[in-house]
Amino acid sequence: MEGSEGRSPYSITFKYRTEKSKIFGSIGRPLAKAYLEDRESGWLPCFMYIDSGADFTLIPYRLGLSLGLEMEEKVEEVYGVGGGIPVVIKSLIMKLARRQID
Repeated sequence: MEGSEGRSPYSITFKYRTEKSKIFGSIGRPLAKAYLEDRESGWLPCFMYIDSGADFTLIPYRLGLSLGLEMEEKVEEVYGVGGGIPVVIKSLIMKLARRQID
């Protein structure tokens, strides 16, 4: 899609955190404070890297458990630059910059 067709009238600005990279030295990575819905007690704050081109977001196994997610038999494998990893696909509700994303 080109131009502003279909764009939301909302924009969000994120700060960058400087981190060390073995290849590039210091690098700025976009970081957002997000809130993930905990199925038992409300919203859990966490910091996440922003990747506007991502098809989905990976969260650590232990974070999924703390959100009340359960492990299921159906495990998928996804591939990236570092090879393949096993994942379980789940849907969560998230708040980002005071907007709820279902």
